[in-house]
Amino acid sequence: METVMKADIFFFVSTISLVIFSIIAIIMAIYVICILKNISNITKTVKEESEAISEKLSELRTSLGDEAKKLRQEMGDFSGKIKAEGEDILGDVHLAHEAVKKEANKLWEMFTFITGFFTISKIFSFFSSKRKVKNQSYGKAEKKRE
Repeated sequence: METVMKADIFFFVSTISLVIFSIIAIIMAIYVICILKNISNITKTVKEESEAISEKLSELRTSLGDEAKKLRQEMGDFSGKIKAEGEDILGDVHLAHEAVKKEANKLWEMFTFITGFFTISKIFSFFSSKRKVKNQSYGKAEKKRE
């Protein structure tokens, strides 16, 4: 009888421990299920928000593309105006350069005329001074002969 009683005690303790472990396992399973539901809710929220962000980014991309086209068009118009204005300025500068060039040529011609005139007058004055020197030297020589 002693072995039967030991077996009954063993089975009784085993049953109680199995019940306790079963309760703990059920509680843990409930927590795991709650955690999985929370994870499911989080992933669902993340998915919805990522779709919303994707839509907003798509709208933003489209809006930026439209604005970039407008800006390019405005910049093209502006650069066309600048280019036309620059060409006008370059044309004016070219005309002014030509006018300055003509005036410089006129001044150069006047300078060469004046320097040529002074050069000719210096040549004449040089030769006339030589004649005077020669005439004076002839005069001195004639006086010495006398």
